[in-house]
Amino acid sequence: MDASRKGRLYRPGEAAGMVKLTDDKVREIRAKYATGGITQIQLGIEYSINQGQISRIVRREHWSHIT
Repeated sequence: MDASRKGRLYRPGEAAGMVKLTDDKVREIRAKYATGGITQIQLGIEYSINQGQISRIVRREHWSHIT
């Protein structure tokens, strides 16, 4: 409870610390995927993360604070 009160449990996006993506890169991923012509696997390779993570980003399960 102490950590929660002090805001240490959940920090979204870049504030989380050791993240591979930035807010801008997440926007790029969503925009590229929305236009079609690129697969989640290709995006994963391009951004050095796995396809599952890309899937969660485009479905807004992760990085949901980014519009």
